[in-house]
Amino acid sequence: MRSSNQKPFYYNIAGDDYTIDDIKHGMLRGNYAKPGHIMRVLSQSDAKTRVLPRVSDNYQSLVCFTVCMILIMMTFLVAAN
Repeated sequence: MRSSNQKPFYYNIAGDDYTIDDIKHGMLRGNYAKPGHIMRVLSQSDAKTRVLPRVSDNYQSLVCFTVCMILIMMTFLVAAN
């Protein structure tokens, strides 16, 4: 568990900082609200929405999710070593 004095971890993508929630719920889930929440993670006026993938079917969404999860896992493996 993270203590209150630690800063959250961010990924810098196209010059913008993204948290894990931004990536998971904003990009991979098509910017739907997190389970149990009403508001979307990224607002329509947020500059981060310009890199949202335009996914047309479930197969493309699955491929996008898989690639992003591999990149995230590789980041954690490199950071652990």
